[in-house]
Amino acid sequence: MATRFLAALGGLVAALHFQGALAAPDPGLFAAPPETADVALSPGGRYVAAKTYINGQYMLVVYDIDNIGKVKPVAASPKDMRVNWLRWKSDERLLVSLSFADRRFGIASIETRLFALNPDGSKLKFLVPPRRLGKTDESFEMPVQIADRVVDYLPDDPQHILMQFNPENPSLPRIYKVDVYSAQRSVVEGGEPNVVEWTTDQQGRPRLGYALDDQKMLEQFIYRAPDAKKWEVLMTSPLGERDGFWPELFDRDNPDIAWVRSNHEGETTGLYRYQFSTRSYIEKLFLHPDVDIGSVITDPSGQRVVGVSYVVADGKVKWFDAKVEAIFEDIRLRTPTKGGYIASASNDYRRVLYFGESPDLPGRYYLYDTPTRELRYFAYQYPGLDKVLLGQMRATSYRARDGLEIPAYVTLPPGVGAKPDKPLPAIVMPHGGPGARDYSSFDPLVQLFASRGYAVLQMNFRGSVGYGKEFRSAGEKEWGQAMQDDVTDGTRWLAAEGIADPKRTCIVGWSYGGYAALMGGVKEPDLYACVASIAGVSDLRDLISSKRQYLNGRIGTRNIGDFWSDRKSLEANSPVNGAERIRVPVFLAHGTKDRVVQPQQSKDMASALKRAGKDFQYLELEDADHSVESGPERLKLFTALEAFVTRILGDPGR
Repeated sequence: MATRFLAALGGLVAALHFQGALAAPDPGLFAAPPETADVALSPGGRYVAAKTYINGQYMLVVYDIDNIGKVKPVAASPKDMRVNWLRWKSDERLLVSLSFADRRFGIASIETRLFALNPDGSKLKFLVPPRRLGKTDESFEMPVQIADRVVDYLPDDPQHILMQFNPENPSLPRIYKVDVYSAQRSVVEGGEPNVVEWTTDQQGRPRLGYALDDQKMLEQFIYRAPDAKKWEVLMTSPLGERDGFWPELFDRDNPDIAWVRSNHEGETTGLYRYQFSTRSYIEKLFLHPDVDIGSVITDPSGQRVVGVSYVVADGKVKWFDAKVEAIFEDIRLRTPTKGGYIASASNDYRRVLYFGESPDLPGRYYLYDTPTRELRYFAYQYPGLDKVLLGQMRATSYRARDGLEIPAYVTLPPGVGAKPDKPLPAIVMPHGGPGARDYSSFDPLVQLFASRGYAVLQMNFRGSVGYGKEFRSAGEKEWGQAMQDDVTDGTRWLAAEGIADPKRTCIVGWSYGGYAALMGGVKEPDLYACVASIAGVSDLRDLISSKRQYLNGRIGTRNIGDFWSDRKSLEANSPVNGAERIRVPVFLAHGTKDRVVQPQQSKDMASALKRAGKDFQYLELEDADHSVESGPERLKLFTALEAFVTRILGDPGR
């Protein structure tokens, strides 16, 4: 059983396998998918639904906490589908989002579905089924591609939710009221041109629509007052030019007011209360001068904002609810983990599931009983690593060549102090995205390399999120250019600090990070000893072209460049066109069912390297997606990557 309860939970305990601290633990310990990847407590606190890895795939497992040892957990295994997320509609009904790779009209796609079921696994219902279009049983409408978009969970209505889709026209999504037992649906909002996201107030009324026009490259909010019938334009602007305005939640008692994210006061994004009738911000709840807010934390029913998270070097929370803060702090101070958050809670906070982790301590879930303050382990994400000594991570920064300060994290091998006695072989690992960022958290690939004796550098280059709009916008159309220079400058800084051996440093990346790794080999052929790209981009024009096949695809690639006007720059900064300049061995890996970066990107890079007579290896990961969630293929990837890097960098003790 993937989820492991302690004996205090009674009777459902599987013996934990502890791996002793070894000089080089088996790579399979790091390659293993998290045994528990998501949890959800039912509103009354009786049931826990968990996304659990069992027998080579993620399954839905439902536990009856009040009857542990008496009632067998319910396990459901959706064939050829991936469990995305779990959410309880009520104590009697659970919602489960699933996805799978497919093709539509010859174009690679990701399909999502939403199911509802009872805690005992009965009355399973697909909530967006196709409807018959003709008189014969063979005549159906085509299934909706994205069929798990919930607009409003309607916490006061135990039978219905509001969903967003349109079986006839996906570019004009409607809002439907859907029965979670029968799947019967009725139209609540008929759709408006270019609206891609709807927001309702806490009375279930559609109040805001966010629209995108990828032909004119405009974004717009439309608004409707609580009792009005017509929509009006709230704001419109060229993409990327307006101040941030992202509604989070309408006030329950005063639907003229909503909690919104905004950066209208400066560089960083904070949390405010906004009044629509006066078009004004009436209260600032939290704003950090250096970093953006992260998650806006609501109560379990989603009706109140109770806090907001943010990350400086480590994660922090600004609480607005003293009761929830007290629960959080009681748990946090009693766990060995450095960071954590409330993963789920009953509506009355009687039971809480807390997730904690540190860079050197893999994640685990704790079950907390508020009346008794009893705290128990619920599940380990990586039980095989529980007794393995892992590397320490520290937050740092360095200056890029133009003076911009680049936040970064350095992880050193287990047992190494703040600075090694001599330079170590090193791994430079730029993150994916690029509109993402690295955190002070457990990363199995980082720890795999650290366990082999390598230092690991992760940098949040310009264009990374979380550091304000100027830092983020500094990465626009800088693929292979200023963003790449930040990676290069970090590599040289690591050597100048005496941490990295400049002759034994490899660059490794996933997705955009894979692109940055390949461009590192192209632009700096003497800087790295090897290059490894996992699910990486190699041809920017081909990436832009392929994204144009999808709804609003031009918008998704606008920060890379324009297919025609930026042609020369895009070609010059595509690794596939610079293969002859690479002088070091290259490792490529790609999943055959990757729908984020097409596998052809790595195949084309392999062909270019072959034509140039370069040393490379290409690993195809059968039926693997972009994150390589499949256990066997993930093990194959980690094993091959470790062998490749070890072949080049050799024994770290040398």
